[in-house]
Amino acid sequence: SINRLDKAFRFSERYLSFLVDLYICNSSISKTLLVERCNVPKEKIVVIYNGLEFKKRLVEKKKNKPPILFIAANFTPRKGLVEFLVKVIKPLNKQGIRFHLFMAGRDEMNGIIYKTIKENKLEEVVTLLGFVNETESYYLTTDVFILPSLEGEGCPTSILEAMSYSKPSIAFNVDGIPELIESGKHGFLVEKGCYNDFQCKLKTLIENISLRHQMGDFAYKRYREKFDIGTCVEEHAKSFENLLRKV
Repeated sequence: SINRLDKAFRFSERYLSFLVDLYICNSSISKTLLVERCNVPKEKIVVIYNGLEFKKRLVEKKKNKPPILFIAANFTPRKGLVEFLVKVIKPLNKQGIRFHLFMAGRDEMNGIIYKTIKENKLEEVVTLLGFVNETESYYLTTDVFILPSLEGEGCPTSILEAMSYSKPSIAFNVDGIPELIESGKHGFLVEKGCYNDFQCKLKTLIENISLRHQMGDFAYKRYREKFDIGTCVEEHAKSFENLLRKV
């Protein structure tokens, strides 16, 4: 990223990292960036993925008509929401594919998302929820989770949440997202900017209920094995203990 905050962060880390004994990153790509852009010694960095509290397998496998799609992301340009609506949702709607998209998030784009929906006549297939404090009911009833971010995703909690509810996800293959999702197993990854492929992959999930359930099952299993809060806490404790031994 080239915004001022990121530039300031990289500057401070480049020249003050000698004062820091341990960096904890939530993705391997974040570690790589610290090493390559900030000259932080890789020996000082450990990768610990975000973790979620254990959820009993809460999953609704009823057949929604039409299938429900869900996005949970604040409305900012880097989330790629405008492009997604125009280049994926609009064409699928024109093809007569049946679905309904719910979008939850704080609007930080001064109504541009609402305007895009209206200008492209998508009001009947897209519902804006605004900021939602409790998203469980939406994750439970959704069929496919979507995160069309173009950049700036380390270990997105929204995808982990979807996995914990046994939901397949579709996203661009950027930053730390491929560390969470194995494309074709837990959902689909699409190369950045390939909106036609995004359309095709999303259409596949919309139309194939058994594939959705299969991918959702694998996603839940991966969440339990790798992204449980207990694992996250244990790895933090281990890292702090190792650091203390060096003192």
